[in-house]
Amino acid sequence: MSTTQPEKQEEKKHSLVTGVGQFLKEVAIEHRKITWPDRKQVLRETRSVLFLVTAITLVVLGIDWVLGNLIFGPLDHWAKMLGAGVGH
Repeated sequence: MSTTQPEKQEEKKHSLVTGVGQFLKEVAIEHRKITWPDRKQVLRETRSVLFLVTAITLVVLGIDWVLGNLIFGPLDHWAKMLGAGVGH
């Protein structure tokens, strides 16, 4: 006994609906397991992130300034000595 084409399509639709339903049930179960941090922890971690972003920004700014003065400062001075540069 072989199943006909419409019966196979009906089985696929049924298994798809069943699969989606099972997925949504599992999502709901996992959602109930979520534990949210308290306000104190959120504020502490937010301050930590802001501090680290500020510190990293200042380090990158410092490295940029140092490299800019060490590399482009002498190049600019050399170019001005040779008569090149903006406004000349």
